[in-house]
Amino acid sequence: MHINKVHILLKYALELCVYLRYNALISLRRERVIVPIRYKIDIMEALQAAGYSTYRLRQERLLGERVIQQLRSGEIVSWKSIDTICALLDCQPGDLVERVPKGEEAKNKVMTFRTMQRKANEAGYSLQRGRQHYLHEGWGLVRDNDGNPIIGYQIYDYGLNAIIRGISSANLWDHDLTYEEAVEAIKELCEAEGVKFDT
Repeated sequence: MHINKVHILLKYALELCVYLRYNALISLRRERVIVPIRYKIDIMEALQAAGYSTYRLRQERLLGERVIQQLRSGEIVSWKSIDTICALLDCQPGDLVERVPKGEEAKNKVMTFRTMQRKANEAGYSLQRGRQHYLHEGWGLVRDNDGNPIIGYQIYDYGLNAIIRGISSANLWDHDLTYEEAVEAIKELCEAEGVKFDT
């Protein structure tokens, strides 16, 4: 009889512990403060420029499919993924993300390449990405100091059936725009065509 009472008390004590633990977790989730964080750069663009295509990221299992999709949509990934990206790009977390000051959540948001492509298409243009080429004793790739091909951008006008931005000189033939220059160019074209420039 005494043993049964002890078992009943232990059972109630266990149930009470589970109940309190569950409610404590729920309370923490409800009261959790989410600090607004944004990317300072387009992560997928930076990875592409460093030689990490989405195919390579998947093939070598460097980043999972869910993480890749989060990066494409501009969604902040886990700190573990940030650490992996830092290793791939040889940089620090502060080079990738920053805290958004209160009241500035909607300002200066980095637009992803896909968003820029969509906005360009709405305005009647095509934003194209590729390796910069130059014409000097034949075709060749423009490379950085480490010997890596430089990724650049150009803008194609569907109406004119021609490239209108991204060809700068007789030596540099195509994809001459940096990403920042491409963003500004698309912004100007969208404003001229009456297309709202936001995400």
